[in-house]
Amino acid sequence: GSGMNLDMFAYFMAKNIVELPRLGFLTFFFVLSFYPLVTPNIEWYFFFGYSCAASFACSGLAYFASIALSPLKAQLLVVIYVLVAVMFSGLATRLKQLSENTLFLSLTYLSYARWLSELCYLQQVYSSTIAWRMPPSYYLKPQSDSVLTGVIGLEYTPSNETMMLNSLMLICLGLLFRLLAFISLIIFNRDKRGLQTVT
Repeated sequence: GSGMNLDMFAYFMAKNIVELPRLGFLTFFFVLSFYPLVTPNIEWYFFFGYSCAASFACSGLAYFASIALSPLKAQLLVVIYVLVAVMFSGLATRLKQLSENTLFLSLTYLSYARWLSELCYLQQVYSSTIAWRMPPSYYLKPQSDSVLTGVIGLEYTPSNETMMLNSLMLICLGLLFRLLAFISLIIFNRDKRGLQTVT
């Protein structure tokens, strides 16, 4: 396609738009199997929406890797990204500790898992009854009985604005990775367009 004198941007946009229903379809079946096993205290359509945003972010990196690298290296890069994203999601090591190092802080912003985890956790808090959302000092065992203890420990901000920002961050990650994929298409696809290669 991109080597047949087509407009590269139009070609790239068409490929991405055609992939969106497929991403939604695959994510729907993931949610269909995962949601009943975990039984989160979130409406399934919220979980599906958040999962779609995370899929959009991850697939952007997959597009970039598949254009810029060989298939084996692309698979390896995506697996490494997912592992690093989980490591720097702020769940095992808290965001406050990660923010003390500039590199670690940048990795938290590039972590789809950080934004997805916060979305799911805050939605869980909103869906809990008032009995779970009292101040931590109200409970004999706040670590296990108060969802606000978790919010404070994870340093999340429970607000609708935060949840919208997290969703937006996942979409922005997907767009950033797609921009890198498009740049890679221009650089690494020159031979297929009859141009001299960069390397």
